[in-house]
Amino acid sequence: MDPIDGSKGFAEGHLEHVTNLIGITVRGRPKIGILHKPFSKGSTRVGRTFVGSVESGLFFFDQASQDLSISGPTYVPPFTQQRVDKKTFKPSVISSLNKSSQSMMDEVMVDLHPRQVTKVAGAGNKFLHMTDERSDFYLNLVPSYKCWDVCASEAIFASRLGIMSDAKRKPLFYESSRKQHTFWNGLVAARNADIYEASSFQYQSNSGGKTLEDSQLLIRRECHLRRVSKLLTQTNDDAANAMADQTVLQQAL
Repeated sequence: MDPIDGSKGFAEGHLEHVTNLIGITVRGRPKIGILHKPFSKGSTRVGRTFVGSVESGLFFFDQASQDLSISGPTYVPPFTQQRVDKKTFKPSVISSLNKSSQSMMDEVMVDLHPRQVTKVAGAGNKFLHMTDERSDFYLNLVPSYKCWDVCASEAIFASRLGIMSDAKRKPLFYESSRKQHTFWNGLVAARNADIYEASSFQYQSNSGGKTLEDSQLLIRRECHLRRVSKLLTQTNDDAANAMADQTVLQQAL
């Protein structure tokens, strides 16, 4: 559960990026997702709640702005499983507003040869963007997302038969026994299998033969080196501050 996903955007006043997430898993895989979007930019709606599972499909409930009444459920059919030519396909890609992580993804985005790139804050809001068919493909090779960021979103996305995996093409597992709740191998999502394969093909063709897994490993190593460097800098600063405090104390005595 993530009570306020997109909290940074919320603090900055970008209310349209906020979602509330509840995910239910069975044997480590998402079973049911509940995603509430309380604010919608330029809309008369106060909020919309999505409830989805692979078995039952996706439904949403609207909350009216005037009397705060809740509408009956509206069914959302699965994504259209259209065929695409992987050699010419240019995906509509969604990416992050996080400048610190997105800087490492800029080169990756170029090699995808996207038709357009839309920057959206908040994990739940990104996958809702794809669920609403406003983008085709999502890619984040930076090891940053936690289980609670993605669980409900994957259930909602899968309820329309979208595909989500890590960069190794393996499914994501959400076990409470995990010591670390970060998805270290990145995230890849597409509205259908053809888009998933075509976008992966485009990247490998335009990156000199590197696969998404190859690039994710490089980015993961870079992130690790950054964390180590930051820890060393912090340790050195703490040691310097301690020595300065000791000098001041000796002078005072």
